[in-house]
Amino acid sequence: MAKVSSTPRVKLYGFVLSHPVTTVRLALARKGIAYEQVNLRVGLHATQLRALGFATGTVPAMKIDGQKIQGSRQIIRALEELQPEPRLFPADPSLRIAVEDAERWGEETLQPIPRRLFRYVASTDASVREAVAEREGLPAPKLAARATAPLTKRMAAKVGADAEQVRADMNALPGLIRRVEQMLKDGTIGGEEPNAADFQIAPTIRVLMNLEDTAPIVLGSPVEEWARHLVPDYPADLPARLPADWTAPLRDAAAQRA
Repeated sequence: MAKVSSTPRVKLYGFVLSHPVTTVRLALARKGIAYEQVNLRVGLHATQLRALGFATGTVPAMKIDGQKIQGSRQIIRALEELQPEPRLFPADPSLRIAVEDAERWGEETLQPIPRRLFRYVASTDASVREAVAEREGLPAPKLAARATAPLTKRMAAKVGADAEQVRADMNALPGLIRRVEQMLKDGTIGGEEPNAADFQIAPTIRVLMNLEDTAPIVLGSPVEEWARHLVPDYPADLPARLPADWTAPLRDAAAQRA
């Protein structure tokens, strides 16, 4: 990243329900970097970002003295360069590799699961679209739910959020949560000083805790307390929308843990 002014102007573009945006907010708070948050409209954010000159329509997006950066991992590295302390990566090279591997896994493997689940149910359930419209403060939420049906189908297709993939995600989640538990045991995450992997993974866990379909695999597990500590409150909530047989692996794994 090119050199910035001594007191840079930082703008974060996103929306409240985005867990990757929460990742960046946690990093900003840890660094003590002042910033302005620009809230985008869910569903229209891609158009808004491209109108602002960003290369893609994905959040989180950031401007640091006008320099454009997108993606939670890329932004965290820009913040690390902007203000090296407190560190978001260990100084020890081997420990840093472990944190970077966990951070990458958190973004590439775990993070997409609640995104696909939410986009799938939004594309198939008008009541979900209506609830989003109400949260966004749109007039005539029922009408908005009907009008946004084609948009939500396109958004679901963009991330491969179809029935086959979402069901596969539910089957995979018990193993993914066990991997997070192992990271806690290893000390890769959950240490006294939170790192980039903590900030990358915890918001996804918090989303899973707030979705009734996926909550059983997290609640009561060792990762719950850790995630609540880093992200005490999360606004995303959604009652069960998936067929019960899709989420049976999550309930079975939770029962075995108990």
